[in-house]
Amino acid sequence: MYLQPPIESSLETVDVGQRLRRAKAPQRTLCNNVPKQPQWTKNDEILQRAYQLQMQDEKQRYLEMAKKRAEIMALLKKQREDRIKKEMVSRLREPNTPQQTKRFFCKTPPEILDEDIKEVRELV
Repeated sequence: MYLQPPIESSLETVDVGQRLRRAKAPQRTLCNNVPKQPQWTKNDEILQRAYQLQMQDEKQRYLEMAKKRAEIMALLKKQREDRIKKEMVSRLREPNTPQQTKRFFCKTPPEILDEDIKEVRELV
């Protein structure tokens, strides 16, 4: 069984000129294997120098921010240590005060307790 190509792919005429032309073969030269060096112009050099200066400024700014952060962290650590020392000194000098104890709670309701208190007062 032989399948025919679809109607859309057939040529209207048998003329070969209707077909697409063949692509040209790429020209082979010895220079194609060597990557070309970009031509630097004076404008490109100026832009590159400006970019480098900008990156140096940004790096310097980040270093200053890191230094300032380290100083702040050192200051906070020193303040914390001072605060802890003061707390330790104050704990040593605090007089020993007895802890307030909770009242003993009975399971009896307060009304009955009030009556008992009145009866005791009457006896005295």
